[in-house]
Amino acid sequence: MRLVSPRGDRIPIDAMVSRIDARTRVVTASTVTFAPGFRTEVDRLGRACRERGVFFMVDAAQSCGVLSTDVAASQIDGLAVLRPRKVCWGSTAWASSIVPVPGGTDAAGLSGAFQRPM
Repeated sequence: MRLVSPRGDRIPIDAMVSRIDARTRVVTASTVTFAPGFRTEVDRLGRACRERGVFFMVDAAQSCGVLSTDVAASQIDGLAVLRPRKVCWGSTAWASSIVPVPGGTDAAGLSGAFQRPM
């Protein structure tokens, strides 16, 4: 895992992109961070991920209902939103490639976990 620290009032996309290499399978980012509320340039990051064949997962919990997020234009492969009802969107190609893990659990310890074959 590689983390990128904020610089000033933003998350530097160039620093995030520079950390993507041949071993990178997924890049995650928030549209807006919880604190202090930085906005991420998801269009630029999505484009970089697509060019490199890397899955782009975006957390839109802090911006849902406030900012518009166009998953196609931003080249987002998966979008998660935590509201009264959990919502997770995934591209058709991604969604069709995941399979349930018999008896598995997800990160929160809930049964019915999924894995994506590599």
